[in-house]
Amino acid sequence: MVPSATTIGAWPPPTPPLGSGRGAPWPSVPPPRAPGPARWTAPIAELEGVGPAVARRAAGLGIATVGDLLEYLPVRYEAFDQDLRPVASLRAGEDVTVRVRLDDIAVRPTRRRGLRLVRARVHDDSGRLVATWFNQEHLARMLSPGDELLLRGRVGGDGRREISVRSHEVLG
Repeated sequence: MVPSATTIGAWPPPTPPLGSGRGAPWPSVPPPRAPGPARWTAPIAELEGVGPAVARRAAGLGIATVGDLLEYLPVRYEAFDQDLRPVASLRAGEDVTVRVRLDDIAVRPTRRRGLRLVRARVHDDSGRLVATWFNQEHLARMLSPGDELLLRGRVGGDGRREISVRSHEVLG
């Protein structure tokens, strides 16, 4: 049976669930799909898979309710969109976040066995920079020139415009 415009969205639907005979009523109305706001104040022990031991450890972190759990940020939460800096303002030794566009990327072997550097030339409106990842060869296949990136890492010394990338996010 192909649903028509009059049967779509009607509750209860005109036919019973599979396995029931024609004309049999639906067993019950399904529960609502989204929990209400009262769910935020429910204790986390009510969640599936959360026993007394997990609830005690969560209480040590200040998490008592589902709302507390949803609002909890990890120890090393990195918000990439905060504290963005232009490339021209970077100083050696700083931990920074920059929004840049990728010019080119290449994998370079080193003398150290098993260590490969992925080096990328990137730029923003204020200047150019070289970004370096360690042992991340897959990035050379995943990233392509023109991609926009958020890079977080430490700016290198010796007057070179270089950043050792700790983490990154691809914007497009």
